[in-house]
Amino acid sequence: EICARVRAGLETVYLSSHDLGYVLKALFETHPLIALDEFLLPELRPRNRGLFEGDFGSGTPVEDVGAETLVQWANIDPDRRYPLLGKSISMFKRRQGEEENGVSTLFLEILGHARDKRAFLGDIWSRLHPRSWSGSLADIMVRRRAAITTLGDNVGGEVRQWVTDMLPELERW
Repeated sequence: EICARVRAGLETVYLSSHDLGYVLKALFETHPLIALDEFLLPELRPRNRGLFEGDFGSGTPVEDVGAETLVQWANIDPDRRYPLLGKSISMFKRRQGEEENGVSTLFLEILGHARDKRAFLGDIWSRLHPRSWSGSLADIMVRRRAAITTLGDNVGGEVRQWVTDMLPELERW
């Protein structure tokens, strides 16, 4: 009920996930499966379409849930839930609230369990463009290109094809 009320508040009242960051983190820590159901499964209204795609500083509340619990939750309906997790977990590591250019171990672990890896990976923009940065964006993108090329080589299959398909767009950026 609390998760449903918080979600309704985010959808109907002028609240943002940033205003409720600590509340959301507490809900995901206390009852992760309920929070995942309440916040990821229902369709989001336009104002909150990217509820957990934004910058929470140290990551989204979903990233605070253990990989084992996330996999358990996603395996209930893998075709629907793994892509939802993919949108909610940053591909790149964070240190002291800042995104780095190495691939996150949580992301890799969940990717390893996803049946449809392309659906989990999602679109190039949300995956590779940094949410915030200082310095040269070109330098960041070059380092990220190297990280995902290595990821494609290491994981292979669908992931390698996803990397190959998005490289021309990344080069254009």
